[in-house]
Amino acid sequence: MSITTPTNGRTDEMPTMIVPEPPRGGRKRVLIVVGTVVALLAVIAAAVTVVLVTRSTTAKVNPVAVYQQKLSSVLAPVVASNQAISVSLQALDGSKPTIRATQTATANAQQALTAARGAVAIITVPPASTQLSQQAAQALTQENGYLQSVNTTLGDPTGNTVASVQPLASATSSAFVPLASVAPTGSASISGVDNLLKWAQGATAAAKRSTPRAVVNNNNTTVVNPPVVVTPPSSSGGTPTSGSMQFCDQNIQADSISTSCQLAENTFVAYWHSGSSDSGWGDATVTAFSPVTNQSYSMSCTTDQVTVNCFGTAGSSTLRVAFPMRAVQVY
Repeated sequence: MSITTPTNGRTDEMPTMIVPEPPRGGRKRVLIVVGTVVALLAVIAAAVTVVLVTRSTTAKVNPVAVYQQKLSSVLAPVVASNQAISVSLQALDGSKPTIRATQTATANAQQALTAARGAVAIITVPPASTQLSQQAAQALTQENGYLQSVNTTLGDPTGNTVASVQPLASATSSAFVPLASVAPTGSASISGVDNLLKWAQGATAAAKRSTPRAVVNNNNTTVVNPPVVVTPPSSSGGTPTSGSMQFCDQNIQADSISTSCQLAENTFVAYWHSGSSDSGWGDATVTAFSPVTNQSYSMSCTTDQVTVNCFGTAGSSTLRVAFPMRAVQVY
């Protein structure tokens, strides 16, 4: 019997395994499949990341902060228009250009107010901002009253609305104080009202000068242009330059050379402010402004309760103003 020596550990009886060769192009297809899977996973990962980031961002949005930002944008034009009015009021000198400029600024402010009130009404208010919303509405309501009073006073400086301008301006300024977080300059944006009132006072005085007024004398007799005796103060430095007295209206007289009627009228008003219907009027020193010289003068006024004589100095000239006490009492 013969023995067959195995070669490489394989006998003739063991079958030979044949590994098939990969089909042509198979490796490329595998790489394509693998690349597609990787790309798909990347897309899924990116989508998940976007969702997570979106959820995180949404969770961090503060509705109170969003509301305050929107409210601030709505109130900004109102505050800006208030500042424009304030500048116009401070420049108001009674001339037509300054009056028209102030009226235009007021009209623009009223338009800004209308737009703001409409916008505030449609902004969604978070529960935590309810009080702020109410404060904003209150400020805009006060703003409306203030603008109406300014507009009416500009149109009729002798009307009854003049007395309400200052209180409404103060109330509006105060109403903006709680809104400092959304309108930082809101309260300070309202100014110039004092100059408006000064102009209105002058316009009222001018209107009274043009209206004939009768004065009742001590005999209860109505007279027009009652005579007023004016005695200039003594002066050791010589006789000051002066002229005859002229009537500025039915009651007020002024030195025809040294004293303008504007100064005389302002002296009358200043003297009226020095007393009251309760305590009466007596001797007083008042300060009166002259639009002619753009200066203020100290006027010393004395009275015998029938006539008021006021004197002041302007350089070498003596300023003289006179009017009946009865005119002061019925003013």
